[in-house]
Amino acid sequence: MENIKWHWITSWEEVFSERTTGLWREFYDKCNTASVFHHPSMGLAWLNSYRQIQNITPYFWCAEFDGFKLFYPLVIWRRNWKNIFQKLIVPVGFSDFDYLDPLVIGEIPSHLKHNLVGFFIRAITSDSDADEIILSGIREVSPFLQTSIKYKSEICPQLHLSKFDDFAAFQRSLRTSLRGDLNRQQRRLTERGNLSLKVYSKHELDEVFTQLHCLLAFHKQRYPKSYQAPNLHDAIVRSALDDGFLHFSTLMLGNQPVSWHLGFCERNVFYYYLPATHPDFLHFSPGKIHLLYLNQWALGHKVDIFDHLRGEENYKSGWTDSVQKLYQVRINNPSLISRFRNCFVDMKNKL
Repeated sequence: MENIKWHWITSWEEVFSERTTGLWREFYDKCNTASVFHHPSMGLAWLNSYRQIQNITPYFWCAEFDGFKLFYPLVIWRRNWKNIFQKLIVPVGFSDFDYLDPLVIGEIPSHLKHNLVGFFIRAITSDSDADEIILSGIREVSPFLQTSIKYKSEICPQLHLSKFDDFAAFQRSLRTSLRGDLNRQQRRLTERGNLSLKVYSKHELDEVFTQLHCLLAFHKQRYPKSYQAPNLHDAIVRSALDDGFLHFSTLMLGNQPVSWHLGFCERNVFYYYLPATHPDFLHFSPGKIHLLYLNQWALGHKVDIFDHLRGEENYKSGWTDSVQKLYQVRINNPSLISRFRNCFVDMKNKL
């Protein structure tokens, strides 16, 4: 494979240079399978947030094979003493973003179709001494999905909105029980005031951040074990607003927000990313009504796919018609000290 050329980007100065950010944007624009989580502004927001709280350094892989090009933003994560200084390599966006496979341009050469992951593993293990490499968020469309590698899988439920002629057709597709519950809860709420969907624009930045912090507080209250990286969502909102793909909304009962959603709309895909509901209104199911209104908005804006992202929560089955599988591969360093560190951390995480 002497025709393969690759190099690593390993300094913060280089990552934030115009050359690298421009390269990242070029890959995003030209990659047919890029998701919103591959957008450079999302990745840079994640990097800026996590470099303040974790010991991470960039480890971007740039490769070219006979006209086939690949860009894979990774980081080396040196963990603290509580994790006996385990050294990981993970994708940018790890644990916070859903789709994390590399960006590619062009058709993969036939002689690499079944060898790309193996070559990458040999390259990364020869050039680093990481205890473990975790490649998560790999989709079925990725050239990194190869049968010779063992993967762990999860699903992302989705709905193809393009098959509906209008919102009425979408509503008829919902299960009778779900449609009845939505109608009942809307009637109950409208007895208290007017229901409306408020979608925020980039000209309402102060109000967006006010409502964002309400969303995060109520989400943490309901899911106390969930982790929210400091300032990450603020950085995501600011970047996504600037680049025009943020979709931040509230379900309003009169002048009172009763449900919040932080999501994205990009390339005719709506990403249902982070919702929260007001605890005083939970018995009215405002989150369900908000989701209904978001589907109506998406249909009105000619969105093709409504992506519910990771997770098999029961509620998703009533709103989706297909799933996208996601895969993860873990590559362990066979050295004795790495095996000890990985085993210790695995046992600690199970406690």
